[in-house]
Amino acid sequence: MAKIEFVALGGLDEYGKACYLLIIDENIFIINCGILIPSTVSSGIQAFIPDFSYLWENKQRIKGVFIGTPYDHNIGALNYLIKELNVPIYTNELNAQVIKSYFPKTNFNFSLVHELKPITIANVNITPFKITNTFGGSFGFIFGTDQHNVIYIDDAILCTSRMSFLANDLLTMGKLVDNKKTNILITATGKIEERSEFSITSGSSVGAYISNLVYSAPGRFIVALYSWEEYKLLQLLKASNEHHRPIVFYNQATADIINAFDQQKLITRNKYDVVDAKNLGKYDDAIIVIMNAKHEMFEQLHQIITNNDPNLQFRPNDTFFFASQTINGLERKEANLFNDLSLIDIHQAIKIDKKYHDLRPAAEDHKYITSLVNPQFIIPCSGLYMDFIKYKNIVSRIVVNSTDKQQKVLIIPNGLFLEFNDRVVKSNVKPVLDLRPSPINLQGEIEFFDSLIRESTQMQANGIMLVNFLIDKKLKKITKTAYDLLGVIDLDGPAKEALKQIETDAENNANKLLDDYDRPEFDIKEFKNTIRKKVSKLMHGRFEKDPIVVVSTLFL
Repeated sequence: MAKIEFVALGGLDEYGKACYLLIIDENIFIINCGILIPSTVSSGIQAFIPDFSYLWENKQRIKGVFIGTPYDHNIGALNYLIKELNVPIYTNELNAQVIKSYFPKTNFNFSLVHELKPITIANVNITPFKITNTFGGSFGFIFGTDQHNVIYIDDAILCTSRMSFLANDLLTMGKLVDNKKTNILITATGKIEERSEFSITSGSSVGAYISNLVYSAPGRFIVALYSWEEYKLLQLLKASNEHHRPIVFYNQATADIINAFDQQKLITRNKYDVVDAKNLGKYDDAIIVIMNAKHEMFEQLHQIITNNDPNLQFRPNDTFFFASQTINGLERKEANLFNDLSLIDIHQAIKIDKKYHDLRPAAEDHKYITSLVNPQFIIPCSGLYMDFIKYKNIVSRIVVNSTDKQQKVLIIPNGLFLEFNDRVVKSNVKPVLDLRPSPINLQGEIEFFDSLIRESTQMQANGIMLVNFLIDKKLKKITKTAYDLLGVIDLDGPAKEALKQIETDAENNANKLLDDYDRPEFDIKEFKNTIRKKVSKLMHGRFEKDPIVVVSTLFL
């Protein structure tokens, strides 16, 4: 009998950094590898990724990463994982395109899987099956052993539509799951929608809503939506045809996804008047789609609103439509966006009505899927503790088909190991992992809590010194300097003269380094690091202070 274990490195009692380890006979199957975007940027931190320490220690046992739905909270940390582990990523062709668009500079080892075509890895039979949500290529997975079926499902809704984008294999999946085995369901709950009907019932009218907005727009219709909302993207394509308007996909990643849709025969691209973004200035009635990850969306829109985008500026006849529902933690950014829009000359700025929700599962969807799988054990994931309690209350009302089976909803924290042995589950088989999520700084680099604490203490005791150089590339010389000191020293009296000497010495040192500016071996990072060390040494020698030194450069 196969030994089954489960542990989460992230994604339990939090919205983000989903990363679940399914361990079968000591072989590790990673499900998702996501990122968590905090609601505010603090101490230069823009995101958190899971603590991969357990994976580094057991890298020889890892068989691959399985991605079913490429939300950023499912894939956002893949590039950090792949830097250390050259393991295959099992997903379908459409999702692979989304991942490549999300990480254009990262090379991944994709192992493409196909709908209802099983593969075998380390004696585990794995069957991908299609599910319906806001992504057109979303998969669930069945991990089958001699005595167990482990079924992983991301956001999934019931849908009987014949439209290729919305079609799914849930009924087939229900037949594939052998009820003679012990079935374990791992399912994303997210925020369970407070609706009595299925999601597709109450969400199907969004297409008509978008079409009416497009029809009413006197000029260009500029739409912003998050990168996972492919269903709304298709509705925009449909509206462009209905109202004979050209459509522009402003970001190349979105254009790549549309091409992937075409290749997968989810759409026929040549049916639509798709215009290259370089030519959008020629059209007064175009639908312009700005589709981006949530942590990049507002920065891109700010650039456009402030006329700092080279290709797109708002016009008086433009209608702006924010097509995404509000996300917890981003309320202030949304409010600032609409405040900025109110200060420029456009026809109208519209926020999507709350009743047009995303294709996320409602209570009825969860009940239906649970009845199909008929699991003995359920592990809710990708949500908060309160979501898991709500989910438990929902599925507890389902009548189990077999009298000798009793469903158990297992609400656990990140780092706790579960071991399944036939119809028995144990939670004390291994020590709980001491997980320390890694923060990502504004440069996309991994920081560590110890260094953050050390820097915080250093700032309190010694302050910060900002060194700013304006550099002429042709002359290879600094033309202007500016120094800002925050909580370092008292600038009155003799200290002022001493500081001027430090600034002069730092500038002379920098100019010597710039002699090599046009040589291939010149490295701007090394240049800044050298100046930082020089200034730190001078400050310590003269004032016995060790401020955090930040060097900024601008080349003209």
